[in-house]
Amino acid sequence: MKPTTGTSLPLPAGRLTQDVEHDVRCAIRTHTPVLVSGGTSNERELLARWIHAERHDSERAFQVVRCGERAVSLEAWLTTEAPGGTCYLDGVDELDLETQTLVSRFIQHRGPHQVIAATGRDLFALVGRDFSATLFYRLNVIHLVISRGRAW
Repeated sequence: MKPTTGTSLPLPAGRLTQDVEHDVRCAIRTHTPVLVSGGTSNERELLARWIHAERHDSERAFQVVRCGERAVSLEAWLTTEAPGGTCYLDGVDELDLETQTLVSRFIQHRGPHQVIAATGRDLFALVGRDFSATLFYRLNVIHLVISRGRAW
């Protein structure tokens, strides 16, 4: 897949199937929530940054939230400081249940924001134990899986 707007970010060539490439294009054209899994943490973030860079409103903020480190910052950003653009939730599986509820509400009423969540774990397997079913289904609208073990 080649960038369409001249971004210089490298792409996950060879790591995305045609179906996933189609889903990436859908994520670029809409504000639909995206769940990215597989690959490494760096690869997931790179894909999220590429999606943001290719969007028509890419001049808006790309906010990275490391969920395991900054739950309080995430809450502040979601409730008062959300500037539009893209919110990238790295390690979304590390959020406590209370913060998951807040994120779920934000997604439901997000307006012109795009939420891209990433995890190295199987969120579906965590549903009902450590992960909210509501948040899972709100994030899993477009699910992009970066395959492991192939050249980047």
